[in-house]
Amino acid sequence: MKEDYRIVTLENNPPQTPFAPTWKWCIGEKMIDSIDLDEFASLILSKEKYYIDNNPPGSDGNTLLGPDSLTSRFMYYNLLLWDEPIVKELHKQIRKFHNQYIKNVVGLMFRPPKLRVRCWANVLRKGEQIHKHLHSLHSWAYLGGHFTVKANGTATVYVAPNDHALEDELITRVDGKWVTSMGEQESHGTVYVANNRPGRLTLFPHPVPHYTTMQEEDTERITIAFDITPLDIMHNGALSSIMDER
Repeated sequence: MKEDYRIVTLENNPPQTPFAPTWKWCIGEKMIDSIDLDEFASLILSKEKYYIDNNPPGSDGNTLLGPDSLTSRFMYYNLLLWDEPIVKELHKQIRKFHNQYIKNVVGLMFRPPKLRVRCWANVLRKGEQIHKHLHSLHSWAYLGGHFTVKANGTATVYVAPNDHALEDELITRVDGKWVTSMGEQESHGTVYVANNRPGRLTLFPHPVPHYTTMQEEDTERITIAFDITPLDIMHNGALSSIMDER
């Protein structure tokens, strides 16, 4: 299959005063066809109950999925340390795409620090939604990402920091407008809407706010999220998988 790969940019107008903020955020998307998505969905669902039953709820990362969600156990495990061939393949594809993204967005002169990646799964059922949040504003902020395992009719919405509209207004603005030949519309203004296509791997800068549309189907929406970071340890000493391993 022909490889789908692209970079979408959210960029504000040039500042007109020394105090005006400026940003240029690049969101990278790539289709991966080397992973059995049905097998991956079954693997995540088979582990969901174990992690929920054996760990108390913690932060849900401001997604508002709540204490009953698998997301609220993200700090207790690193999905990329599961000893399964499909997991190792995902790890390889994240490393490969990271290198491609850095080459295209930052350039060959940039030499990233030693990186680690934290990874977890999100399972949404009918009526659930990941609300607007971001991954980091710290000085060590780097890249976040996600991989769509199973989804139908949902989208992830990326929002520039100067757009303070409420989610309901944003969803009304973009509802039904994200389908194009690659599965989403082009970035327009301060919002970019990406259809959650199974098999799509996405990278984005940590400070980019984002959320999802509501899961309306009776089946699960399953995605894998991750943070790439120069930190040695994250979340109370939980193991981190090194980007240059395997």
